[in-house]
Amino acid sequence: MEDGRVKRTLANPAKGKYKWEVGYGWGNVDSCIIDMHEPILTVDMIKEIMDYIIENYKGIINCVIITIFNVNLIYRYEDREIYDYYEKKHGIVILEDF
Repeated sequence: MEDGRVKRTLANPAKGKYKWEVGYGWGNVDSCIIDMHEPILTVDMIKEIMDYIIENYKGIINCVIITIFNVNLIYRYEDREIYDYYEKKHGIVILEDF
């Protein structure tokens, strides 16, 4: 930009409808961090993320840490059923870091 700032366009790797990106290299090599750039976490977002992880990293990633970068976030996803589903069916643990 003219004032020296860099404009960043967020496009998720799944080319879906939500703004998120994948980070690697934190802690164990079998985990990844999802940086969420949305004001709320929904079931559809979790499904989009996990479908991408399973399709591209099945057998490699066994822990997904979801981080929300919106300081106005006052919502935390409380329904553990979808997290339990991915852990039981695919062996992937989902953690939240808000």
